Amino acid sequence: MKIVEVTKLYEKYMEYFYKKNPNVLKQTYNQHISEIFNDCNAQSNFLGKELELLGYETELFYFNAAELQYSWNKELNTKDLFYIVKEQIKNSKPDVLFISDLFCFNEEQLKILKQELPRDTVFVAWHFGVLNDFSIRNAKYFAQIYTGSKYKVERLSQYNKNTKLLYHTFSPQVLNKIEKNEKSNTIVFPGSISLDCQLTRLEMCAEVINSNIPFIFAGQIYGSLIPDSFFNYLRYIKFKFNHKIENEKKYKLYEKVLRNNMIPSKFGLDYYQFINDNLVCINKHADSSSESGSGNMRMTEVTGVGSCLLTDYREENKDLFEPDYEIVEYSSSEELVEKAKWLIEHPNKAKEIAMAGQQKTLEKYTYKNKAKIFLSYLNEIM
Repeated sequence: MKIVEVTKLYEKYMEYFYKKNPNVLKQTYNQHISEIFNDCNAQSNFLGKELELLGYETELFYFNAAELQYSWNKELNTKDLFYIVKEQIKNSKPDVLFISDLFCFNEEQLKILKQELPRDTVFVAWHFGVLNDFSIRNAKYFAQIYTGSKYKVERLSQYNKNTKLLYHTFSPQVLNKIEKNEKSNTIVFPGSISLDCQLTRLEMCAEVINSNIPFIFAGQIYGSLIPDSFFNYLRYIKFKFNHKIENEKKYKLYEKVLRNNMIPSKFGLDYYQFINDNLVCINKHADSSSESGSGNMRMTEVTGVGSCLLTDYREENKDLFEPDYEIVEYSSSEELVEKAKWLIEHPNKAKEIAMAGQQKTLEKYTYKNKAKIFLSYLNEIM
């Protein structure tokens, strides 16, 4: 059986990767994609490697990685990224087409793939993001959809009854590629804040900064309540039209605090190294998520490298990790500050929790385990 995965690379990651590795652009397609794989970004070929060890043939294509895609077959002489990836897929002759980002293709493009690939090609997909009109329309084109929380299984099942639970996982090979540095007694948050749906992330980070706890926010803020450009002003007007913000003045102050206390985002191996080098990493699910659902990628990334995860309380957390033993939870900004201070003041306890969390991740939440579960689901429809 041949399984072909198609996904997208995060735009900010591509900017980061090519700035750090400019010579990659001169390499062949195979050299180029190998360099991306070796950087261990979140969309690397971790799953494919494990499937190959189990005897399956795999390939992975990055739909939106323009410079990489243009180098695949220069005889095509086109800049149409959909045409290129369509030809890659057809040339690869998959038995299973695994689209690991439900936002990869629009409905028209999915229809074209369905028409041009053999009728017995099985279409499956992964989705963990927001459920909007785009993702809902796409859901019906797949024989199975996978998602990383029980809450999202419940939601997605309304649009595709064959929705399966497949948690986010961690690749232990990352541990062989990062340095085992002594952890700094610091709280970090590596990620992004979109003011459209993550105002509580903004509040969370600002409250920690205002409490004078050693803290680093490595990320970016999308949108602005204090717009500094015409584009951000238009986004701000749209945001205000769609959302009622109580105490907008407070959130503007939070944004100022955070913008004055942030460093650029980390990606790939640099991201894992950053988490590894610091004692405690904060996690906060998006405001749009249910209070019950959890399981975002950061939970297994942080525990995987062996740092202490301080995450927002969700009912589903206990299905993944044991609170106060493998992870630490908070239910408000006040409790976050309180527990962050306690962990900084008790580093040995924080390390003990981190090691227990890492043990759980390396036992349960690896791509090796994910590959086996993925195949068991496929066997139901093949």
